[in-house]
Amino acid sequence: MKPYQNFKNSICFLLICGMSIIPISCKKENPNELCGIWAIDKMTVDGKKFQQYLNVNTFSLKCEDNSAYFHGSLYFPSDDNAKWNFIETDSEKFLQIKSSIKIYNNKFNIKMEQLENGQFHLTMKNNRTTISAFKILNGK
Repeated sequence: MKPYQNFKNSICFLLICGMSIIPISCKKENPNELCGIWAIDKMTVDGKKFQQYLNVNTFSLKCEDNSAYFHGSLYFPSDDNAKWNFIETDSEKFLQIKSSIKIYNNKFNIKMEQLENGQFHLTMKNNRTTISAFKILNGK
C-alpha cells in the first residue's frame, strides 16, 4: 500500500504545480492598438513589391472575436473568415493569422509604434512577407 500512497502524493503534487502554472501561461489580452482598420503602404512577398496587386490596400483586425478581414487581389479572393491571435514573449510580439489567403496565413513578428502625430504604424514580417501599415480607424 505504501507505493500507492507515494504515487497518490506525487499526483497531488503535480496537480498543484500544474494549477499554479496555468495563470502564468494564459493568453494575454489583445492590445487595443491592434484593433481597427489598417492601410497597407508597403508590402513585399518574396522580396517583390506586392501592394500594387491588392484590390484594396486595407485589412481589419477585431479584438472582440479575434476575427480579421483581408481584401483580395488579382491572385486571390478576399477572406472575411480569417482569425488572429496576439502572442507576446519576453523579447518579441507576434500575430498568428489563420486565413485562406496563403501570404497572410502565417505567424508574423510585429513591431508597432505611435508616431509624433499620434498615428500608429505596424510592421509585420515573416520569412516571405513584409507588411508596413498605418492605422486609419480604431476598432473593438
